[in-house]
Amino acid sequence: MLDRAMLPQNTTVSDQDLLNTPPAVLILLEYILRENVELKNQLAAMTKAVVIQGKKIEELTSRLNMNSSNSSKPPSSDSPYKSKEPNKEKNKSGAKKGHKGYRQAMLEPTEIREIDPDVCSCGNKTFHDLTEYYTHQVIELPKIKMDVTHFVLHKGVCSRCGKVCKGVIPQEHRTGCYRRQSMNPCSADKRTHLIGS
Repeated sequence: MLDRAMLPQNTTVSDQDLLNTPPAVLILLEYILRENVELKNQLAAMTKAVVIQGKKIEELTSRLNMNSSNSSKPPSSDSPYKSKEPNKEKNKSGAKKGHKGYRQAMLEPTEIREIDPDVCSCGNKTFHDLTEYYTHQVIELPKIKMDVTHFVLHKGVCSRCGKVCKGVIPQEHRTGCYRRQSMNPCSADKRTHLIGS
């Protein structure tokens, strides 16, 4: 008689059903059940081996991808045959996904030029019911005008004590100036030129 331990759990086959089953069928059923158990054991062993091999492959791949930029290895150890491919996502031009768009604000104009249609494709140059449909804004920075002030310093002899006194640059203009000192080869006097304001 067939060993009931080989039957699937929660089976509804009774002992009487097994007694009523022809012996040849019981032998075939026992063979199929034993083969099923062996296949399950093989599948479990293969699954375990695949997991182990997967971990080994991951470890070897990690070692293979190591270079001076992602490990403590020196740059001289990097392979000269591997080209460094740039990060396509990082170098992608244009606005990134989810970026809120920005539209330039319309400023108060200093000049307005009305532009009407020039000529129709039919050749006509007369138009009626003209309405505004678009405003093109052009922003131009004005030319910079420099205010150049020369502070000419004088020196003179005091009429009382005879000392030589010199004019002094105003306090508010002593900083922020470009100073250039030059020595005249024909004179021993050192002159200082102040450019700025």
